[in-house]
Amino acid sequence: MSVKKVSAQTRNNWLLDMSLLTSGVLAALGGVYFLILPSGGFQGGRNPYYQIQFLFGAPHSGEDLHTWGGIGMILVALVHIVLHWKWISGMVRRTWNELTGKCACLNPRGRWNLILNLVVGISFILTAITGCICCSCRAAATPLIRPSCSPARHGI
Repeated sequence: MSVKKVSAQTRNNWLLDMSLLTSGVLAALGGVYFLILPSGGFQGGRNPYYQIQFLFGAPHSGEDLHTWGGIGMILVALVHIVLHWKWISGMVRRTWNELTGKCACLNPRGRWNLILNLVVGISFILTAITGCICCSCRAAATPLIRPSCSPARHGI
């Protein structure tokens, strides 16, 4: 039985995709954790979740995991775009040629791939922009800018 080796480019693409997946899962876990325990601060005895440590230690650490996972995901996505820029520009050119009627450059699978990539890319861009805006707005309202920006953590 022969073992086939993958090319260096394929291996690097897999590592890049796994980094993107890992940072996305960390951001999602931190977000879910933050939703389960939305306020870990002392509220005069009215917070039943005060002093609860679920997975990550302190109640605000899920929020930190969400923030840093999102930042990591944005950075890996930028590297992904830079490394695949030739493919992106080629698809834009092929799509433009097809839309203007110069050629039938895309088969049905190519159209489906283009639509799927557009939906994923646009949703990621919108999510990253709203996350950065929300984090910067909350951080600007505090005297100390921290990597985590929840109103509960900063007393807002």
